[in-house]
Amino acid sequence: MTGKWFKGTTPEPLGSPGRIRNLKEPSLQERFIGTVLGVAIGDAVGAPVEGWTRQTIQTVLGCVRGYQMTVIGKGFYTDETQMTLALLKSILNCRGFDPADFGTQIGEWMRLSDEGIESARGVGRTITLAARKLYRGIPWDQSGEYSASNGAAVRIAPLSLLHHDTDDIKLFMNDVENSCRPTHIETLAIQGAKVIALAIHLALKEDKFLFDRLKFLDDLIMHSTWHAPRIIGSLVPLRKYISNPIEHKIYDQPNVGKAFKCTKKINEKDDRYSVLEEIKNTDKFKDIL
Repeated sequence: MTGKWFKGTTPEPLGSPGRIRNLKEPSLQERFIGTVLGVAIGDAVGAPVEGWTRQTIQTVLGCVRGYQMTVIGKGFYTDETQMTLALLKSILNCRGFDPADFGTQIGEWMRLSDEGIESARGVGRTITLAARKLYRGIPWDQSGEYSASNGAAVRIAPLSLLHHDTDDIKLFMNDVENSCRPTHIETLAIQGAKVIALAIHLALKEDKFLFDRLKFLDDLIMHSTWHAPRIIGSLVPLRKYISNPIEHKIYDQPNVGKAFKCTKKINEKDDRYSVLEEIKNTDKFKDIL
């Protein structure tokens, strides 16, 4: 990212010749890394204001531009990333997805938290109840709670990576549903996870420089019509919302330069990002995950 992006100037459009000359299409490995890091960083940035209204955020912080101080410090990810990592670990251990093994991973994570060995950071009631059933021996397909919360959706990214090149969307969606059931059996929670999984799956195939937001959303709506019909009512209105420049929605005024300033911290020397340096020095997919 060039320095001019942080000086309040408008960057060249994504598909412009200048941008294409200066940047390269990310490799699949880089897309995988970005997906996993995006979960953790987004979780850590958003966790302190989870549940806040937009008005409250604007009044207290103006704009969430980086990590906020919490009772445990800055930049800590929560149970959402912990469960994502548990799913990654399960996929790697099994060389594929096994809902029984994933249920075991979730149960063990909660057991360690209950015994004070590790912390299930910010875990909610639904996950807590289901995960305790799992470590007490209840099978994965009988432990889920009737809850429409998003605990199953927030951890779903690893399954999109596993199925990144699949043409069998039905099998992909079956794995997504079975990944939800250890903790969530309510239809809305499952369909919400399917939409997020489909969105990541589609994004992994997109051209970085020719990305069309409306086409992406239309493709997501098309797939969701079959696999997540209860969510369609929330997706369709987004077409009108995203047809305008995104900076108007972030700040209620044109302000492209400030929007890009929000990412500046990522590029500064910081011990929290030492993982980025390690990623550059390994070729092993398992080590990266």
